[in-house]
Amino acid sequence: MRQQQSWSSKTINIDIFTPGIYYHFGLKEGIKNSSSKFKLDSEIKVMVGLDGLPLSKSSSSQFWPILANIYPHSNHVFPVGIYHGNEKPHDSNNYLEKFIHEAKDLILNGLELENILYKVLIRAFCYRFILTNKEEIVKVVNIAQLAEPKNKIIIIGYKFLNKVDFYNNPINSSKLDIWIVQDLSNVLQHWELTDIKSKMLILVHANENIAKSILHSNVQ
Repeated sequence: MRQQQSWSSKTINIDIFTPGIYYHFGLKEGIKNSSSKFKLDSEIKVMVGLDGLPLSKSSSSQFWPILANIYPHSNHVFPVGIYHGNEKPHDSNNYLEKFIHEAKDLILNGLELENILYKVLIRAFCYRFILTNKEEIVKVVNIAQLAEPKNKIIIIGYKFLNKVDFYNNPINSSKLDIWIVQDLSNVLQHWELTDIKSKMLILVHANENIAKSILHSNVQ
């Protein structure tokens, strides 16, 4: 369902996705704007990141932006789309539909700017590590769209087989989503977008891998 709202002299196309709303800025538009800031290579490599961001600790209101940058210009990040609601999107297919459609078109047909045809690639998705709702810590290697059922979006990666508390005093660190992680599985697995609890940061301390939840992306 799409709703048009008028703001000042502009008409803004907003998609209503249960339980929130979504606005699509556009991948193509972001690349065009980037071309005014730096010279594009003949092959444009796009990095894409997905993240959840609560607006305040006292409210369940949150943003889920789709952000991108052109490799290697990591300091020039642009929005592709943004979802807002009191919960994360219930259907990841709706949330990513416009991005997937636009990305497919650019990959297949390229992008023409000032009579130059550029090849476009999605180089990587910038998740890296995530924590699932089942408290699995996963190293993410890719994101994909399945043809069945209903073009479902999945996160692909390897989970750590063992995790223990980093400290136990004054409380167990696992209460704060902090663990020592070991033994990365060699079995590739997949998870749905709705399985993700938060992003994770892996730090090295005393030759141990310390996994810590990035609290601002925790949406539970």
